[in-house]
Amino acid sequence: MVGTIDSYDMASGDNFYLIKIRLSTNYETIEYVDVVNYLFSTEQNQLEGKR
Repeated sequence: MVGTIDSYDMASGDNFYLIKIRLSTNYETIEYVDVVNYLFSTEQNQLEGKR
């Protein structure tokens, strides 16, 4: 879980929300991360029109 929604708002005339999230982890204290190979990246790139 990344966190919980603290607040959200959509300005009139906009097509997107401004969302503030209360993070469940203090990311300033992270010392290492695991990198995962995304198996569907080729399909995603094709769907998004990327090469």
